Amino acid sequence: MCILFLMNMKNAMKQVVTFVLVVFVLVVLIPLVKESFKSAPGQEAHVGEIFTVVLDSDANPAFRWDLLASDETKVQLVHEPDAQEAIAKTEVWTFRALAPGEVTLYFGYIRIDSPNMVAARSHSVALTISP
Repeated sequence: MCILFLMNMKNAMKQVVTFVLVVFVLVVLIPLVKESFKSAPGQEAHVGEIFTVVLDSDANPAFRWDLLASDETKVQLVHEPDAQEAIAKTEVWTFRALAPGEVTLYFGYIRIDSPNMVAARSHSVALTISP
């Protein structure tokens, strides 16, 4: 009887610990992770309008920002910073809005001599294009 009672207590403790861990994940960890993935406030543009994206740089000649993904049916790259501009403290990318809708531009801060490696930093820009 005593052994059965102890086994039931052990199972009850496992359930309590499991419950506390689930609550911790739901209440603390998930909101923290979601907050870390929020992108910068979105930009707005009208069809035909030229707009810029300014990215902070370390002025390190071994690294530069690269446009990883965009929707070429909605935005057109007009100017990509050249090597001289890439070693400044900021890189200014210029785009033209082509079609109404929403698009996200994804940038990666990559090592120039190893473009296939994972980006050291990343940045995304949400864009709303109005007619």
